[in-house]
Amino acid sequence: MRNDTLLVKAISSGRLSEVRRVLESYVFVENEEDMGGLDYALGIACKFGFDDIVRELVERGAKVNAEDNAASNSPISIAVRSGRLTVIRTLLELGVSLPAGMKTGLSEAEISAAQEKYAPKYLGVAVDSILAEWLRDFEEITIPRCVGVDTQILESEFLRDAFRS
Repeated sequence: MRNDTLLVKAISSGRLSEVRRVLESYVFVENEEDMGGLDYALGIACKFGFDDIVRELVERGAKVNAEDNAASNSPISIAVRSGRLTVIRTLLELGVSLPAGMKTGLSEAEISAAQEKYAPKYLGVAVDSILAEWLRDFEEITIPRCVGVDTQILESEFLRDAFRS
């Protein structure tokens, strides 16, 4: 059975553990044979309303933003059309760009609250949207033990590069 078929079946079941098992067992390549791979799978999870599966797919590389989020096949459009409010909130929390004028079924306050969860924070201060876009391109590295590493030097180098004009 094709990888995408197994993934679609796992998503349709709504069981996150099954989705994880399929994702760990196969390598998904974004190509025409794979029907879009993880991005296609994300659309299906949005349609069925499984927000935990949406999070898992995005963590594994599915793109929350399509080339045009107003297009009918974008994750946010699928969630809106299907009336999946929890998925819409999840997509907003994961950084989806909401097209102007799109009626989501959420209030402005709910949209703002969900988007606020996504907004990157540094030293307790929200970073503006331009810097937020720039920071999305960085890979987060978790180091379990930092013995002999002067993190203040690393931090100052990061800040110098980030705010260089």
